Amino acid sequence: MVKESSELRILTLSEELGIEAIFGKRIRNTFQRHIHSTYLFGLVEKGVRHITCDDRTYSVAEQELFMLQPAQVHACTCSEDHCYSILSVSPELIETLRAQKLEKNRNLHPCFTQIHYKDAKLSQQLQDIFTLITKQGMSDHALTLIQTYISTLLQHEPHTAQEVVPSPEPIVKNTCAFLKKNHAEKLPLSAVAEQACLSPFHFQRLFTKRMGISPSDYLQAHRVAEARQLLQKDIPLSDVSVSLGFYDQSHFSRIFRKMMGVSPGAYRKTNSK
Repeated sequence: MVKESSELRILTLSEELGIEAIFGKRIRNTFQRHIHSTYLFGLVEKGVRHITCDDRTYSVAEQELFMLQPAQVHACTCSEDHCYSILSVSPELIETLRAQKLEKNRNLHPCFTQIHYKDAKLSQQLQDIFTLITKQGMSDHALTLIQTYISTLLQHEPHTAQEVVPSPEPIVKNTCAFLKKNHAEKLPLSAVAEQACLSPFHFQRLFTKRMGISPSDYLQAHRVAEARQLLQKDIPLSDVSVSLGFYDQSHFSRIFRKMMGVSPGAYRKTNSK
């Protein structure tokens, strides 16, 4: 029997608010330690997703939820039949919803601390959101449901909960901005360390300790994020790879598949505008 191919589809629901819906089918990759720049609220629809974070592994089964914060270092492995839907939400929108909750009770300091949720009601609510946006796209009703859902998750957290991911120190934060700004350039470790006024050895150790991933992995993740946008346009893969600082198309394809679970060509096929 021929195995069905993997498929990854990403819908931008609101550029202004920073909301995306991510639909993955039969994504079989093993994803090494990495981070995201947004909050992820995910529903496993088939199979099992194993998430390893802080030396603990969470096995998220069908109709169970997972939640990851920006910069929360984790790794994932999935069963071969794994299918999932994820709501990606910008930190700015989350902060707005937090502020609204704090206005109602200033003694609370709401934040997310859980990764794995086993709550049938929460799972069904998220499934309803995905069903709605699949049929109708983004709407005022869908936005209201998303905001209400996130507020509900915040209410599930203990009132004394503390942030899981601390803010990086200035030297690391500035380096992240430098890497994003210059992602199209060839950036050897020595050049990146120089802008931080550190030796390559000390810089690599500091960055990896604070971020949980190496400067190279951080840079490649940003390049792949930029590639996602370019792949929606009619631009040859060779031009995409060169414009983003990859050595060649083969290098680009290898890194993209490693981080996204599908090849650039397969991604373009399901996400072209």
